[in-house]
Amino acid sequence: MREKLTSTGKWWGIRTARRTQVDDVRRWTSDVRHGEAEVGRSAAETLRAYLSGQRAGVDDALGFVAADAVFDVGRGRYEGTPEIRAFVERLLAVHSVTSVVELRAVSDQEAVALLEQRDDDLGPLGIDSIRLDVRVETTDDGLIKTFTARPTPESMAALSAARNAGRSSEGLDLAERAGTLPPHPPG
Repeated sequence: MREKLTSTGKWWGIRTARRTQVDDVRRWTSDVRHGEAEVGRSAAETLRAYLSGQRAGVDDALGFVAADAVFDVGRGRYEGTPEIRAFVERLLAVHSVTSVVELRAVSDQEAVALLEQRDDDLGPLGIDSIRLDVRVETTDDGLIKTFTARPTPESMAALSAARNAGRSSEGLDLAERAGTLPPHPPG
């Protein structure tokens, strides 16, 4: 849901705040691209920065991802920058918005989180959002090396119910092909 521009400039105020956040992410990713990654950045901080970068754009998100990273998510497995770029581009194409519900540092280089995701793939399913259990590992220089995400049991049940009711979306088809959802029984 986007707010409309009002005479009071309410929408403009939100846009200005978002622009400041985007500028901060670009500054962070610029540092990473120039070999100035934050060595002391924890996996939890990296995950937050990656999600902020994702909202800013593909290159901003990839600034927090190692070149040989592996993303094993409900819609498939993506290895290396070209495949992860395609994954992030698809998320942007379906207007994916991911929020952190809970985040816990397991160690400096590992974090687990509960994320909530909303995107255009969920609308045709009659689902507003899904929740994902996520585990992230980072390199010594604070870049994501593994990103693993799976829908929570409640979200799996909602996705299965939508599919069993005859609803579908590209994301649901990808999840089935990836083995996240069991194959739909014929007929």
